[in-house]
Amino acid sequence: YQIGDQFINKDYAGTLKLLAVNGFEAFYNGALAEAIVQLGQEGKMPSAMDIDDLKNYRAVFRQPQIYNYGQYQIVSIGSPSSGSSTLYRIFDLVFAGIDEYKAIDASYKIRNTSFGDEDFTESECRVKEDAFENLSELDSFTSSVSEEQGDFASELHEEKGTTHIAITDRYGNAISGTVTIQSAFGSGRLLPGYGFLLNNELSDFDPKRGKCNSIQSWRRLRAGAIGLTSDGQEANKTYGAKRPRSSMTPMIVFEAQAEREIDSLEAEPDETNAGISSLSKPVMILGASGGWTIINSVYQVFTNIIDSDMNLEAAIQAPRVFIKGDGKLYDESELSFPTAVNGIVINGNDLSAYADKRKNGSAQVDLF
Repeated sequence: YQIGDQFINKDYAGTLKLLAVNGFEAFYNGALAEAIVQLGQEGKMPSAMDIDDLKNYRAVFRQPQIYNYGQYQIVSIGSPSSGSSTLYRIFDLVFAGIDEYKAIDASYKIRNTSFGDEDFTESECRVKEDAFENLSELDSFTSSVSEEQGDFASELHEEKGTTHIAITDRYGNAISGTVTIQSAFGSGRLLPGYGFLLNNELSDFDPKRGKCNSIQSWRRLRAGAIGLTSDGQEANKTYGAKRPRSSMTPMIVFEAQAEREIDSLEAEPDETNAGISSLSKPVMILGASGGWTIINSVYQVFTNIIDSDMNLEAAIQAPRVFIKGDGKLYDESELSFPTAVNGIVINGNDLSAYADKRKNGSAQVDLF
C-alpha cells in the first residue's frame, strides 16, 4: 500500500461485529480467545498465557484521583497508571517551596521504585510524608540541558504506539482518554482472521535492575538516546494477573466548588460521582503520549496555562524539558521519540482545541 491508498480491514470489521452481537465475553472466551492464545504460543519465545487466563480476566473500576489546585479541581486516572500519583506529588512539593525541577526529580524517583498495581502493592498511594523523605537527595540534582533549545516542534512525527484523545460537547460531557499498544505496531503480531495487532504491554513491567524493558528501548539507549532502565523493584515486577505500571496522565479539570472542597489526600469519593464537586462543567481536558515523558509534558502544559496564562496553542508548542529521576535535566532534542499533548480549554461559551504538532496531531471544533 502507498500513502493515500484505501485499506479495507474486513477481518477487523468481522471482529467488531462479533463483539457487537456477543458482547465482551466473545473476546475472553471462544474462538477469538483461542486464536489469541494460539498465536502467543507460536514462535521462538512462546507465551505462558493460556485460555484460562483470558477466561478469568476481569476489567476493574479504579476510583479517579482528585487534586485541588487553587480554584481548580483535577480529576485523573488511578492505578496502575503512575500519572496522577506522580503529578500530584510534584504539585505538593512545589507548593511546599521545593524547586520545580527538584520536585519532579524526587517524584520520579518514588515513581520508579515504589509504584505498582494496587492489587499487589500498597506503595502506590500518594502520601505527602513519603515525598518529603526524598528531599535529602535533591542536592545531587544537576543540569544537562543545552543553552539552545532544539526546534523539536517543527519536526513532524507519526504517532507510534500511544494516542490521546480529548472530547467535549455542549452538554458538558468530557472524555480524556489515553490508549496504547506500547510500541509501534505493538508486539508486531497481527491476529490471523481477526485483523488487529496484539499489544506489547508486558514491556511496562520492570525486569532486572538496570535492564531495558523492551528490545526497542534497548536499541534506542544503545544508540545514545535518553530513556528509562528498570529499577528492578518488587512493586512493578511481572506476576500473573498483575497490571503493568504506565505513565498515562489523562485529566479533566473543573472549577472547584467552594461548598464541597475536597482534600486530595484525605477524601473518600462516593460511588456515584467519585468525589467530583457538584455538577460543574469542565474547563480543561489534557493528556499526552510519549511513554515516561507523559507526566513531564502534562505538568508543563497545565502550569503554562494556569500559572503562566498562556493560551492552549502556546502552552502546548512551548519547548519542554524532561526529568526522569536520575538527577539530570534533558531537553527535547535528547529524546529518542517525541512527546505530544492534546487538549481542550473551555471558557464559558468559548472553546479552543489544539493538538501537538510534534506528532502531526489534529484538532476540530464543530458548532451546533
